[in-house]
Amino acid sequence: MSEQGSPHPKVAWKSSAPSEDVELVRSQLGYTPTNFHSIAARCSEIDCGACKENHPAAIRLYPLADHSNAYKRKERSSFEMFPTLYWLTCPILKAKVSELEASGKIKTFGGILERSKENEAKKLRDAHAAYIKERWDLLVKADRAQLENRKGWCERLSTVGIASVTDPMCIKCLHAHLAHYLATKENIIGELTFRELERLKQ
Repeated sequence: MSEQGSPHPKVAWKSSAPSEDVELVRSQLGYTPTNFHSIAARCSEIDCGACKENHPAAIRLYPLADHSNAYKRKERSSFEMFPTLYWLTCPILKAKVSELEASGKIKTFGGILERSKENEAKKLRDAHAAYIKERWDLLVKADRAQLENRKGWCERLSTVGIASVTDPMCIKCLHAHLAHYLATKENIIGELTFRELERLKQ
C-alpha cells in the first residue's frame, strides 16, 4: 500500500536539525520532540544567568508531531497537530517565568494592554497574526495536503495564535509569549516579560 493510501499516514517533513542541537535539546528536556525543527534562541543571547552559552533558550517546533513510533500506536493517530510554534526550554527561564505568572503578571500585563489606547493591543494582534502565518508557512506541501483530510485541522492551524488562543487579547501563557519574543523580537507580552526578568536581575 502506498504511503498516501496508508491507514496510518506519516508526517512528510523530516528534521534537518544538526545532531549537536538535537543533543542539547535532549539534555534540557530529557528527550527530543519528534517535531523539533531548530533552535530559535540561545541562552548566550539573553544571559539567563546559569546555562552554558550555546544552550537553547527557545526552540522552534513543526506544526505536526510524528507519533508513528509511539507506544500503542495502532490506537492513536500516527501524527498529531501541534499548534505551539515556539517553546521555552531553558529551565532557568521557565522557573523564573512561572514565578512571574504566580505573582500575577498576566493580569498586570493585561492591564497595560487595556490602558494602551490600542497601540500595544495592535502589537499583540500583529504578533498573533505573524505567529499563525509563520506556522502555516512552515508546513511542507505534502503535509498541507494531509491536513485537508483531517476535519478542523486546517482551520485550527490557520486561526489559533500564541498559546493556542482564539482571542488575540487573551494572555494565557507567558512562557509561550517569551519564547516567541526571543525568537522574533516581535511580541509585546514577551517583551514585557523579558523586561521584567531583566529588572529582577538588578
